[in-house]
Amino acid sequence: MSPLEIGGFVAALAMGVVLGLVGAGGSILTVPILVYLFGLLPSHATGVSLAVVGGVALIGAGMAWRKGQFDGKAAFVFGLPSVVVAFLIRRWLMPILPESFGVLSKDSVLLILFATIMFVAAKAMLSKRVAREDQETGFIHWLAGGVGAGLITGVLGAGGGFVIVPALNAGMGLPMRKAIGTSLAVIAMNSAAGLVAEWLIRSPIQWGLAAKVGGVALIGMALGMSLQSQIPGNGLKKGFGFLIILVALFILGQEFFGTR
Repeated sequence: MSPLEIGGFVAALAMGVVLGLVGAGGSILTVPILVYLFGLLPSHATGVSLAVVGGVALIGAGMAWRKGQFDGKAAFVFGLPSVVVAFLIRRWLMPILPESFGVLSKDSVLLILFATIMFVAAKAMLSKRVAREDQETGFIHWLAGGVGAGLITGVLGAGGGFVIVPALNAGMGLPMRKAIGTSLAVIAMNSAAGLVAEWLIRSPIQWGLAAKVGGVALIGMALGMSLQSQIPGNGLKKGFGFLIILVALFILGQEFFGTR
């Protein structure tokens, strides 16, 4: 095992901790880990990421449900349009995209788009807007949020948690910890839809690597969820927001100045 692969498994452990703490960030960290530490192409890393994050998120959602940190209505109404959009995009749009866009390859474009959306999500998490538990939101807001998360999953192969958590918390008024638990369920649904689409188009997925990375991440997630109650919800939001910015800057630095 090379030093980079060892670093990859250490990073996967940290990714699990983040996913357990904030209910998001799994795909944000998993895709760069698979690309920069395990050497996968971004177009291949997204499929492995869906398998890793989807499986870990499903177990995490079950743990959150047992703790009462889960909103079934939000998971269904937000998750349903998200799943449909994610499946349609990965099944029919992604396979027909060209391999290059001018001087940039499709893989580079995906990573740059990934980083750009991360900055938007970070802004939402660092916003001083206070979510209210009694806040009323119309169905159109839930629908729009679900479609947006589906777009993220479909185009980037990410679970969409870095969009789902801000939407549920700052946009729809769920308490932070309930937004985290609900986000894990939606991530699992999105990831499953993406994997079904990958299977239908016969896209290769390295299941062995996914199982190894997922197993390490699961250990990290259990640790993260055990630490969650010791950290204030507002602290989780800010910490996650700054983490997103750091990873986005790293991705942009690698794509524009690195030698991957």
